[in-house]
Amino acid sequence: MRQLVVLRRRLWVNPSGDAHDLQCVARTKKGGRCQNPVEYGQVLGIHEFQLGAAGYVEAYGTPRRIETADADRWLAQHCTLHDTSDAIDCEATELRRFDIVRDAAYIKAHRVDVAYDGALAGN
Repeated sequence: MRQLVVLRRRLWVNPSGDAHDLQCVARTKKGGRCQNPVEYGQVLGIHEFQLGAAGYVEAYGTPRRIETADADRWLAQHCTLHDTSDAIDCEATELRRFDIVRDAAYIKAHRVDVAYDGALAGN
């Protein structure tokens, strides 16, 4: 499960589960929460990102910038159908900013995608 996502060059955490499985929080015409995912398919992918000397994290995202509109939609936690200025939310968004102390369990001392040579990150 990948609970981290990179948006606007910042890490975000989905405390309730996999970032790829985020559900839209907009209210439907019938008054309930939209059942659509924020993203259809897997557009962003899983990548490793270095957090300076602290180490590495694996996160759903892209090493390059995604379109501002897409990042805004993700942060609003809206599907493409509810990506409008007049969308009303049924529930609060689940994403929260990554905190290097609170979320230390996600940080690995070495890269996951290469053989570990015993050296700590930054050495």
